[in-house]
Amino acid sequence: MPEPVPPANRPPLLIVSVASGYGGAERTIETLLPPLLAQRRVEVFASNPLHLERLQRISHPRLGLHEVDATQGDFAAIAARRLVKRVLALRPSALLTNTIDSLRILALATKWLPGLDAIACVAAHDFLWFDRAALLPQVPRATLVVPDRSVLERPDYLADYVWPHGPMRAVVIPNPVDIPEAPAAEPAEDAPFLHLATLNGFKGHAALVAAAAVLKVRCPGLRIVSAGHRPIPALERELRERMAAVDIAGTLDLQDHVPDPSALLRQARAVLVTSLSEHGGPETFSRAIIEAWAQGRPVIAFACGAPAQLIRHEVDGLLVDEGDVEGLAGAVERLHRDPALADRLGRNGRERAARDFATPQVLAQWTAVLDGRWCVRRLAPPAGAGRGGPALLLDVSLTLENGWNSPVGMSRVERHTADHVATQPVRVQLVRRSPEQGGYRRLSGQELEFLAGTPDGMGRIADAELAAGALPPPPRARPPGPVTRALASLQLTDPRLRRLITHRLVPRRLIRKLEGRLTAKPRRAPRPAPPFAPAAGDVLLSVSNPWDYLAPSVFTALRAQGVRLVLAVHDLMVWETPQWTAGRDPRRYCADMLGTLAQADALVAVSQHTARQVERALAEQGCALPPLRVAAPGGLVTAGALAGGPPPGLPKDRPFVLYCSTIEIRKNHILLLNLWEQLRALLPPERLPVLVLAGRWGWGADAVRLAVERNWRLAPHVRVVPALRDEQLRWLYRHARFTVFPSFTEGFGLPVAESLALGTPVLVSAHPALIEASAGLMPALDPGDLPAWRAAVIRLCLDDTYLAQLRAKAVQYPPAPADLLPRALLQAAYVAP
Repeated sequence: MPEPVPPANRPPLLIVSVASGYGGAERTIETLLPPLLAQRRVEVFASNPLHLERLQRISHPRLGLHEVDATQGDFAAIAARRLVKRVLALRPSALLTNTIDSLRILALATKWLPGLDAIACVAAHDFLWFDRAALLPQVPRATLVVPDRSVLERPDYLADYVWPHGPMRAVVIPNPVDIPEAPAAEPAEDAPFLHLATLNGFKGHAALVAAAAVLKVRCPGLRIVSAGHRPIPALERELRERMAAVDIAGTLDLQDHVPDPSALLRQARAVLVTSLSEHGGPETFSRAIIEAWAQGRPVIAFACGAPAQLIRHEVDGLLVDEGDVEGLAGAVERLHRDPALADRLGRNGRERAARDFATPQVLAQWTAVLDGRWCVRRLAPPAGAGRGGPALLLDVSLTLENGWNSPVGMSRVERHTADHVATQPVRVQLVRRSPEQGGYRRLSGQELEFLAGTPDGMGRIADAELAAGALPPPPRARPPGPVTRALASLQLTDPRLRRLITHRLVPRRLIRKLEGRLTAKPRRAPRPAPPFAPAAGDVLLSVSNPWDYLAPSVFTALRAQGVRLVLAVHDLMVWETPQWTAGRDPRRYCADMLGTLAQADALVAVSQHTARQVERALAEQGCALPPLRVAAPGGLVTAGALAGGPPPGLPKDRPFVLYCSTIEIRKNHILLLNLWEQLRALLPPERLPVLVLAGRWGWGADAVRLAVERNWRLAPHVRVVPALRDEQLRWLYRHARFTVFPSFTEGFGLPVAESLALGTPVLVSAHPALIEASAGLMPALDPGDLPAWRAAVIRLCLDDTYLAQLRAKAVQYPPAPADLLPRALLQAAYVAP
């Protein structure tokens, strides 16, 4: 990897930090500026008075400030012209924008100075970029920087514009925080709980008021201080009316925004983050969390958005179901009555902040991106880092194809496998399928940087490989050349002169050539992946059906090189029930699948049913059966009091029934839709549950889509949720009246196991794999018998005693550990005990 450029040789940096409000995005710039100024000259465009005031306090000869009057209607055009002039004068190596108004300025400037987006980093800090579809395509060569993966995991937001689905590079860089030399002293016995939040729709002030009313009775004398901007008078009046109605003047105190909350944090018992998923939420990071940790204070938060990922429940904070007022009050009371617990959580949080969010570590990531290098996060290395000997070639194709979507099904198993592999003393090399190159290949820098965006096992492996590899720098577009700069300068400084030149003095052929230079696609640097050169003794481990993409000859060639092959087998549905499967001709597919399985050195089936099918299919082909073992996959993490929140749009006053599955023909959604159409007339309105279909649209689902979109009578009783974060899915499992799984054919049925692991009963189809996944504890029905399903669903909707009996059985269910299948795979590969 290229060495960092010495500070003395770094070109200038331009930052556009223009917004009417003030929040975490501006605080991040202010935190990064002092160490940035030690490296290079920085000029900042800003508009908010408080932001400008704080920037002016950073008095440094290398800092230049440009005030933008955002109250003017054409402020973006004025600022864009000034920005281009500074680019032409300074020739900066990078340009950073951190708000939606700043992106508007960049988009205009790029029109006038094409190629400017090639050196731009666009930081997205919230879910309020409503005109992203108009702006982001104007800066396709910019690097999008987000503080947490949750920003890109949200469906229909930014992921469509970044790799692997769009042209932009995307990097996860957390917000920075300055860590005091020593943690704050132990707070006073009557120390308040602190809530740092601007008063707007998603910060959860109403929930805070309701929790304070509960705490007023339970914990007399307990105080909560809420400090922040109150820019919307109507919301402030509504909040004060709520407070007066429950008479909590002595429990909850509203205070103005504090520019530096350090003093309040040092005096607090803990910090509360009550942000919700509605009205522009949830949080995409929350600086309040890391500022609390920096002072050694724990955090209590609703489990939605980034806080659900940042906070480790019972380790450095407490997570509460989103919007659960009783849960919030209970968590506050717990820390109020147990200072030792608060102290332990706060110490752990401070250690976490120092390791992952301290300004020097975060600055190193920013510097790498601004200098045109890969963003190595320096995560804890995997146990096998630096070891010699045979390599475990871990196939991560599914995770790369899944992109920024939350992992489900096989992609979740792939993640769990990487988590376990990272703990083993074995040399690991990440690979992916590459049919165009005849088999497998190593990962490029872009792919490794993408995987390193999460601090899980796969992220640790990718980060270590990225740090150690001799990869070329990321592709960067050619910056605007002298002709482009000259023409752009003429366009901006004197439009009349430009018209005179282009219309009278210069031949039109030359004008077309110059304009072509302005709009031409820039040259990109090559970025080949390191060569794939497996050696004898290496082990290829795949959990994602490689026969879907690769012919058996690929594995024949690998085995000829001495590479051993270990595969997870999820199902043999194309052989068992070809009528319910998509893709190429099922006869050719079966030949490729069985030909690959027969060559494996070891197989691990996810169920006894799948193992029996493998035995039957290979025997039918006259092939010898490789060593075969069975290990169930792990699903959602369910251990401990893990919290979550509902997906937006789910009615809060009605029960619901959940079906978690890809929406495709073999999953039998049409049976449920026909059944719910009948239930409208058969059940009392208060007992009719909403049918929640949680899953992405798949193949052969036209009838389901038509029934959902066209049946307006059924529409109030059906919700399709195409993508969910893990904490939302946990909430749905835990709060569903019951779940259903009427699939025609399965290899295991992971959602069945997940539902039971969280104590919720499930109706399953009478398929051997699903009966096995439910340990025989739940009712099993013929997937084609609508009357039987109608009777079973009606009974569970009306008979609370019967439902309680099934819940008691669900509690007895023994879920498979997340590492059960990975351990079996590594044991089969002879690299783990």
